[in-house]
Amino acid sequence: MDDPEDDAIGTIVSRLRHQLGNPINAVGCTLRLLASNLERFDQEQLEQYLGRALDELTHVQRLLDGLKSLGKNEVLTLDSIDVSTFVGRLERLVRADVPADGFTFTAEVTPEDLSCRADPMALQRALREVITNAFEACEEQPEATVSLEVEASDEGVLFRLTDTGGGLTNAALEQLFQPLWSSKRGHVGLGLFEAHRLVEAMGGTIDVRSDDGLTTVVDIVLPRESDGHSRS
Repeated sequence: MDDPEDDAIGTIVSRLRHQLGNPINAVGCTLRLLASNLERFDQEQLEQYLGRALDELTHVQRLLDGLKSLGKNEVLTLDSIDVSTFVGRLERLVRADVPADGFTFTAEVTPEDLSCRADPMALQRALREVITNAFEACEEQPEATVSLEVEASDEGVLFRLTDTGGGLTNAALEQLFQPLWSSKRGHVGLGLFEAHRLVEAMGGTIDVRSDDGLTTVVDIVLPRESDGHSRS
């Protein structure tokens, strides 16, 4: 039987080869072109080609930076989290990241004494990845709203993030959590993959649904805190 972890590693390696190969080939072609035409190209042409090469190298650096966490064997520490306190801290961090005027971010927890079991830093990372992705999806909208609603559900504690960024196609939804895949040009495609990995490592689930042209909703469900654990 195939090992799912080996399959995931194989997928990452295959996509990494493609993601790194394209910009590296582009840089090589550009440098060879420059080397053959240094005396013929004027200053403007030289700057144009060098700018292209630097842009491609910037993409490679972003990709390598994004891969850093994939090689870490993290040990998550699950603890009881007071959700209202946690979301309050998260909201302050997120508001500093709101990209521009016209963007609105809201957060609400019901009931206020809700608690879940998770690793607080891992949960913060997962939610910020999803929220960042939501803001990026709204970049083309003159006005956009990203909202986080947290409530008790039959399955546990539901963190529901909704954005008005125009929605996703069915094809995009099918690949959303694949490593090194992104619908946005110049993006590495590891943010949602990382969020998915962290949520599952905490015993939770993450699901996305979308109305193409309207909204996208991300549901993260984490285990509710059991009575046998103390809250922190």
